Amino acid sequence: MSTVQKVYDAIDAIAPFSLAEKSDNVGILLGDKKAVVKKVLLTLDVTNEIVKEATQIGAQLILTHHPIIYAPIKGLYADSPLYHAAQAGLNVISAHTNIDIAEGGLNDMLSDLLGLTNTAPLEIGRIGKMPKTFSSTELAVYVKERFRCRGVRYVSSDRTIKKVAICSGGGGDYLEEAVDKGADAFVTADIKYHHMLYAREKNITLIDAGHFNTEIILMPILKSLLENIFSDVSFALSNACVDPIEYI
Repeated sequence: MSTVQKVYDAIDAIAPFSLAEKSDNVGILLGDKKAVVKKVLLTLDVTNEIVKEATQIGAQLILTHHPIIYAPIKGLYADSPLYHAAQAGLNVISAHTNIDIAEGGLNDMLSDLLGLTNTAPLEIGRIGKMPKTFSSTELAVYVKERFRCRGVRYVSSDRTIKKVAICSGGGGDYLEEAVDKGADAFVTADIKYHHMLYAREKNITLIDAGHFNTEIILMPILKSLLENIFSDVSFALSNACVDPIEYI
């Protein structure tokens, strides 16, 4: 009979929780590690809609990428997802930067999706070579197509692009490292204005593919990995986990 602890152990074997950044909060963040698990809902986040979805499908466990508890809690109120999840008796495991950085983890998945070869670490991301050369606009279009984005933002350069760095989620703070390691382009999300100015100064193409788009790829792959481990647990992808950004 599978339990929350057994699911945690399986994830730990795939992407050790010890790899997580010190400021991160990962692992079993809500519930009882001894609780029996028959159904798991996979999602990037926990929202009130996702808590409702979990209860409707009869899940005992929500497996998230973004931690349900990140900053210290100063209050627990009736309109919060954490309150609703606890009230519903749900368990929550969050696997965040540990699965970003792990071998075969999210950033390796993104590298494979782009076709990067000869990859090497970039903080929690990766850097490698593209199968062919691109211009800035060509790479932006390619990323949009591969990540199925509704839109991307980018800063162009006049370089011919071959060496590309990538970091899932908000990786703008690793732009300088990408420059130092000779990247012609950096693909990430949540780019701020000062990152754009720095990219222009350093003549590196910078592509913001969106936080959701650079992370949602994880869910179906993780689902498949866990289905191969557990024969007595069913795994479902959340239908309520959607990109909150609207595009026109």
